[in-house]
Amino acid sequence: MEKYDITRPVILKKGVYKLNDEANFNYQLNRVINWDGGRLEDVQKVSGKIHNSDDWKRELISPVY
Repeated sequence: MEKYDITRPVILKKGVYKLNDEANFNYQLNRVINWDGGRLEDVQKVSGKIHNSDDWKRELISPVY
């Protein structure tokens, strides 16, 4: 396993994306991208399918095969 180089700067993404009409889901989806290293393209594919907690689990927590 490669060690983390502490001399390299950490690059944080900036901005907020409009991913979901529900404010809480929109905030959480932006966290996936901006804080957790998620890919915008991947999150955009499922963001419109999320309307409740069951949708969230199905679209984001279920393994992708």
